[in-house]
Amino acid sequence: LELPNILLLFQELANFTCTIVDSMLDGMTNETFDGLLEAWVILVSDAGVHPSKEPFVAEFARGIFQFYAERKLVSIETTTLDDQEDEFQDRAVMDEHLSALACLARIQPVPSLQLLTTLLNSRTTNLHRYWQNRASSGIHLTSTLDGLHWLVLLVGYVIADEDEGEQPTVPARLQKASADSQTTDPHTNSVLGLSSSLFSCLEVMNHFVQAHPMDEVVSPLVLETLAWCIRRWSRGYLFREEISGG
Repeated sequence: LELPNILLLFQELANFTCTIVDSMLDGMTNETFDGLLEAWVILVSDAGVHPSKEPFVAEFARGIFQFYAERKLVSIETTTLDDQEDEFQDRAVMDEHLSALACLARIQPVPSLQLLTTLLNSRTTNLHRYWQNRASSGIHLTSTLDGLHWLVLLVGYVIADEDEGEQPTVPARLQKASADSQTTDPHTNSVLGLSSSLFSCLEVMNHFVQAHPMDEVVSPLVLETLAWCIRRWSRGYLFREEISGG
């Protein structure tokens, strides 16, 4: 295929994927989405082996990641708990989706990490506002906590790899992005920025626990997910100089 035809093919595939995402989150079967997600992972993996192909794949893959992350959060935060239970219980399917989404996010790590930082900061700020003034905050606590739970899971998959017995390392694309930023300022280093936001969220939740451990804002599920994410992060990042570009 000639170049314009290849780009058109990727554009149509990306548009179709986003359409299926909408259908899936509206309650339709996700089998088609599973196949499309697998196809994008193959394309991204192939681009990693053949760098000349990366410019044709990266923007579309990152766009799908952004669309899914934002649309999924809206779905979670506007869906009743009963409707979410089956999905959250099927952890194997969710793991597959999150692993694939992490692959798509990392092909253009800087905008992907910046998006996650913005989304995480927003939920952390909302929790703090709710804590300070529940009556006038305008925040639905259960929806915010459900969204935060899923978002922290996604952050964990994107920012770090699972420890499988080998010496854990910072994911290669993220390590390069951090080094390329040539700074340790979390405002301009997207890897450090997301890491900082993750610990800010943990700090806020820890404040809630210490002040009123039985309060409704203290979600055992969110605390468990944060602990899992911090552990996953720490295995690759803690005490490593690479993350600062050193």
